[in-house]
Amino acid sequence: KALQGTGSNDQPTGVLNAGIGSLTWGGSDSPLSYSASRFWLNDAADCEKTLITAKAYRGNLSWLMDATTYRSIRWQETATEGQSMFGLDADGRLLGHPVTPTTHMVSNGALLGDWSQFVMAQWGGVALAVDQGGDNFAKGNTSIRAIMPVDFAVRHAAAFVKSVAP
Repeated sequence: KALQGTGSNDQPTGVLNAGIGSLTWGGSDSPLSYSASRFWLNDAADCEKTLITAKAYRGNLSWLMDATTYRSIRWQETATEGQSMFGLDADGRLLGHPVTPTTHMVSNGALLGDWSQFVMAQWGGVALAVDQGGDNFAKGNTSIRAIMPVDFAVRHAAAFVKSVAP
């Protein structure tokens, strides 16, 4: 829920729903003719431009992407010459920033942000409870429940930008 939480029904407001910058693939003024159905290097550069314009291009910047977006940026053919190129450098970085593929990201989406502006707060400790009731006793089982109250928040929304398929 840290990424996609709605902020209602006891969910935290996730980064993607915290009023961050938002772009749609293919919105670049690039001279290349390319399909907006995939994430291209110009889309990544547009994300950087959004952070620069918001005076938030600093700190612990890194990318999160779903598997499809990650695969599309790893290997691309240029639209005009049919040549192939790698979107990620030898260290697995995109435009100099680390990239993490995750199943927690929205489908066909990329997120660039300064993760020092994302806060996870914990209050209290971890509460443990043992339950031997129900049919646990008859089966010789013991259930242990652990509860740790936490919340998430974006401190500076301009420090994040998402880019999604149209």
